[in-house]
Amino acid sequence: LERELSDFLVEIYRAENIAVMKTVSGHAQSLCEALDRIGWQELMGTIAGENTIFVLTRTAQQAEAVVARVLAITGTGPGSR
Repeated sequence: LERELSDFLVEIYRAENIAVMKTVSGHAQSLCEALDRIGWQELMGTIAGENTIFVLTRTAQQAEAVVARVLAITGTGPGSR
């Protein structure tokens, strides 16, 4: 997951209880699969398109925790990298 995030994540935002991740074109599904396999308790489910992933959590606080965890892994701040 760390490698996928570092190589392909472009930006991440939170919208209430959904984290929205933008990736390099064509890499959303592989990053989504890595998220599904990691087994973070906050994640209820994910949906990937070509370059966008929706990460559903139960609460806004859980979505915020997911965003914070991803940013800690990538070493970046909110929004664009």
